[in-house]
Amino acid sequence: MVREEIYKELQMTYEELQQYLIQKYGGAEYDYFATPECKSKSKKVSRTKEGLYCHHMDEDKGGNLSDPRGAISQPFEWQKKERLVYCNILEHLILHIKIAVLRQKDVFEKPQDVIRFFTTGGIFMLCEEINDMYIKRETLVEWKKRCYEEVKENYKDYRILLQAILAYIDANYVGEKTKDAFLVPGSIVHFADCDCEILKVNTKRNIFQLRLPTGEEKSFKSEIAIRQFTYADYINMVAGKMASGYDIFYVRIYEDILGDNDSKAEIEAYMNTFKVDFVGHGFADYANIHLNDSYGAKNADTYISKALPMHCDMTYDLKGKEAVFWKGGRIPAKAKKSFYIVRIETMFDLKEGYEPFVRYRERDFMRVPFLLDIDNSHNFKTKGWFVLSTSDVYDKATDKYYDKDKQLVDAKVILTLGKEDYELFQETYDIRYLKVLDGCYFC
Repeated sequence: MVREEIYKELQMTYEELQQYLIQKYGGAEYDYFATPECKSKSKKVSRTKEGLYCHHMDEDKGGNLSDPRGAISQPFEWQKKERLVYCNILEHLILHIKIAVLRQKDVFEKPQDVIRFFTTGGIFMLCEEINDMYIKRETLVEWKKRCYEEVKENYKDYRILLQAILAYIDANYVGEKTKDAFLVPGSIVHFADCDCEILKVNTKRNIFQLRLPTGEEKSFKSEIAIRQFTYADYINMVAGKMASGYDIFYVRIYEDILGDNDSKAEIEAYMNTFKVDFVGHGFADYANIHLNDSYGAKNADTYISKALPMHCDMTYDLKGKEAVFWKGGRIPAKAKKSFYIVRIETMFDLKEGYEPFVRYRERDFMRVPFLLDIDNSHNFKTKGWFVLSTSDVYDKATDKYYDKDKQLVDAKVILTLGKEDYELFQETYDIRYLKVLDGCYFC
């Protein structure tokens, strides 16, 4: 596979690349699983004799679709021949990199966000298989040997791809980067009742040996000290996962991923193509507008999306418009002339004869194993909020499943509403308290 084609494929969106691969290799002629019970894979669906893997197009919404245990819990339509695409193993990796970017909702600000980028584990699993190919080469089983033939000249391109992933994470990371790695000999692990010195760390960094206060030396899983891990630790951990194989840790590949090299221009070029798949919460154009904590969101993309989808029809096109933010007080006169979003603190009850519609979303945008029932921006369509009839909550002292005397008490909630929803909110509910916290309008 020539480097020019790799770069060309990286520049395509996830959807565009799938269509390109169908044109390149032809479409599937058989469903992946023979029946909706997903017990047996269709034998004729495999094309490894041609050096090709089968990829489920809907892996961006689900996961483990080739595993019967995962497939049975997800739509069988995702197993149909129309939803399959063939690719070589390097192209398969590119598809999963694109999936990771599609699912990325925010900039990275905490060390653990580094590992959260790899949402399905697909990248790591493919890296294991590719590493195995490059290390074993001639000792591979026949079908893998044929798949290896497709990419045997692309080790440098593969390495650049992995380095581009780390570069992409680094470019989007806004948290503390200067702290040294914690998982090294000499570091002190702080427990509630004692401190222990790290004596050794294994190559995979998942086990370390500690000296206890008694002088005893004992091995533990390093995750017991996960709160002390730094950004550098997570970068090393991710590089290790991408460099691992079925049986051994491949030191050469690990060092190649993290080592200095003469491919900086190619790494940057690959990294910049990843942006084509970033959709954030649906308003990627606003993701780079950073907000302080007082706005209740990390960036404008997250802030805007908390008001959507709206109960009222949204007829406003925000493309190319500037988001102007304000704090507190009244809604500005300029905002009322266009579409605006407002965040309020309020107490309310539903008026008699009206249907509740207000969606409480402050706990939304949480991470889940499988993103089922999502929209084209990879956000939940029907999950992630509560429809409220009142702002009141059950008193914690009486909120027991066996308590027959649950008592409601006054509570303030924070709502983020679009212009029409805000107006409808005032018509539909008896509002006991309302304070405008902040908002934005578009011009």
